[in-house]
Order: sequence, then C-alpha cells, then structure tokens
Amino acid sequence: MNTLRTTQLVSWHRSIGARLLLALVGLLCLGLAWSGTVTYLQMARQTEEEELNHLVDIRGFKSATMLAYIGEHLRDARVLARRELVSQALPELSEVAARKGIDSSDYRKLDALYRAPLNEYIHTWHYNDLFLINPQGRIIFTVKEEGEVGTNLLTGLYRGSNFARLFRRSMDLLEADNSSFEFYPPARKVAAFIVAPVIAEGRLLGAVALQFDPDAFGRVSNDLTGLGGTGEIMFGTQ
Repeated sequence: MNTLRTTQLVSWHRSIGARLLLALVGLLCLGLAWSGTVTYLQMARQTEEEELNHLVDIRGFKSATMLAYIGEHLRDARVLARRELVSQALPELSEVAARKGIDSSDYRKLDALYRAPLNEYIHTWHYNDLFLINPQGRIIFTVKEEGEVGTNLLTGLYRGSNFARLFRRSMDLLEADNSSFEFYPPARKVAAFIVAPVIAEGRLLGAVALQFDPDAFGRVSNDLTGLGGTGEIMFGTQ
C-alpha cells in the first residue's frame, strides 16, 4: 500500500514539474516574442524618424534654393525699375496713350523705340514677358502683346488675377514683390509675376512687371539635387 502511494506521489510531482516546465518555456517564448516585437517597433520608429528628418532636410534645402532663386529675380526687377530707359518710357507711353490712344501713330512710334531693348532684356534674362504699368493701373506696354495693353489692373477685366493683386500690393508697399503661380487668362496658362515700382526724383511713375518663364522655372525645380520623389516645390510670395 505504501509502495503504491509513493508511486502515485512521484507521478504527481513529475506531472506538476512537467507542467511548470512547459509554463516556463511558454513564458520564455512569449518574452522573446515580445522582446522581438519591441525591438522591431523601435527599429521601425527609428527608420521613420530618419526618413522624416531626411524629408525635412530636403524641404529646407528646396525652400532655401527657391528663396534664393526668387530673391535673384526680385533684384532683377529692382535694377530694371531704376534704369533710365524704363523711367523715360513709362511717362512718355502713358501720356501718349492717354492723349492719343494706343492705336495712334504717335504711340506706335514710341512703342517701336522702346520695344527692341525691352524685348532683348527678357530674352537675355529668360523672362516670358515684360509690362509697363502707369500709377492708375493701366497697362501701357507689353513685349508679348497678348491683349493686355490698354486694360486696367485695378478696374478692368483682369482685376481679380494674381497679377492685379500683386500690382496693388507692390504699389501700396512701394516694394518689389512676387506672386504665386496661378492661371492667367491672357496667357491661357499658369503664370507668376514680379512687380517693382518705378520711382524717379521722388515721383511714382508706375511699375515694371516681369512674367516668369515657366520652362525656365521648371528647369530650376528639376535641377535641385537630393530630392528623390518627396514633395513638390511651392512657389509663393516672400
């Protein structure tokens, strides 16, 4: 009898030991799995943070590059606004357009006088168009002649355009400024502009405006290095 009870006790202890061993093995496996999951999540988060930091660096690079590009063209507009050619052309064309009209022979003679050097300017510096605008907002000259001459940016057909908004802002602040790219009806495509006030001997003569060449701008955008496939370049006001 004692021998049978002893045998049963030994069997029971062995069974408990096996169960405990299995439980310990299970806990060990669970711990290893959890540790692996934590490690994986930490590595994934680290990779995500590195990618995000890289993206921020790229965006910072793009932003700095585009700001430098815009700044260069704002300087172009300021220099052009101070040229004697522009300060002479604006009041002369404005006066003749007001007195005799843009279809008069006197206006056409003045137009021909100033067209060649201003046309050369936009081709040399890769702009799409150049405008002369009097203080009242009337466009009195363009190189491309897409139908804007004689229209008024403050009261006319294009008063709601990005060009008109930029003209008002530049004239209010008396500073050169740029617009973002928006659809511009006369060009039948998106366009962006720079406007600089023309001031001579303390008198506001109007403004000179430059229209960006979208192809030239696109080349600058595509030439940025290290960008990969991340984000898009936004061109906005400074």
